[in-house]
Amino acid sequence: MHLPPMVDAGDVPGDLSDGPGNSRRTTAAVSAILERGVIPICIGGDDSVPIPIPRAYAGREPLTILQVDAHLDFRDEIDGVREGYSSPMRRASEMEHVERILQVGLRGVGSARASDVIDARAAGNLLVNARELRERGVSWLLEQDASRRIGLSASTAMGSIRPSFLPFQRSRRADSATWRRGTCCPGLARASPVPSSPNTCPPSIVTQCPRW
Repeated sequence: MHLPPMVDAGDVPGDLSDGPGNSRRTTAAVSAILERGVIPICIGGDDSVPIPIPRAYAGREPLTILQVDAHLDFRDEIDGVREGYSSPMRRASEMEHVERILQVGLRGVGSARASDVIDARAAGNLLVNARELRERGVSWLLEQDASRRIGLSASTAMGSIRPSFLPFQRSRRADSATWRRGTCCPGLARASPVPSSPNTCPPSIVTQCPRW
């Protein structure tokens, strides 16, 4: 297998007391990488991290986001915080350049409410739970968006992966996407090995590689 060269672009400087500033710096870092015609792979952080990453794609081709996660992440706010815990896919759906969101591996209730599920479907999101993915397969999933010639951003949360594969998970539940049968994730966009904070965005590692 031929693997393209990859370069570690370092960390985005983070300040635990400046969530909005962390967000702006993350968007700027990803934008700089995109301007060079390469694909950014961003690793690390809590639920505030996936929000500034797709913002960097504004002004480019329409974007589809593939989220592999046990939870819906479609809350509008929690305790007044709109860009943190459980909100990244809601914020992404509000971006003009995000055309569709595929949410795959859903299982745990998490913080989602019935109204959040209704809102996600009304926004045009495709919701696929872990059991459906196992029964129908990845090929079926790709066919749901096969006619769209657009960019794809993948966001993978650890809660969707089998705990025996990633034992540092904080929330271990049965019926994950890989609980009964191993699957291969398309790309790791974020991880949270330490407790999350709804107001902060810890430093992210941005790695770049050429377009395929």
